[in-house]
Amino acid sequence: MAQGRKTGGRQKGSVNRRTAEREEAMQRAAQTIAAVIPGAFDGDAHALLMAVYRDPAQEWQLRVQAASKAIQYEKPALSSVEAKVTATIQDVSEDDLDAQIRMMAVAAGLAGDGATEH
Repeated sequence: MAQGRKTGGRQKGSVNRRTAEREEAMQRAAQTIAAVIPGAFDGDAHALLMAVYRDPAQEWQLRVQAASKAIQYEKPALSSVEAKVTATIQDVSEDDLDAQIRMMAVAAGLAGDGATEH
């Protein structure tokens, strides 16, 4: 046997068995869906992923993989926000507090006649 030379197994660049099975299952799912809904996947990978993960006839593992890829487009990740408190309620005058309440009401579209109750 020659040393240092690859003599068997997968060829360089070829996909492993699990990847090939997954790709084949995705292709079958796409063909099934396309047969029912003509043009369903014309350039829309997200539609394909949604159809696969919603199809109960598909293997559970395939549905989970499709859902995990699609979720980033359906529910974007939350981003962190740094909050900085510069004053406490004790530091704010009653007039400033009224002004802040009026500004929040205007921003929320709830401003009436401008009067506030105490």
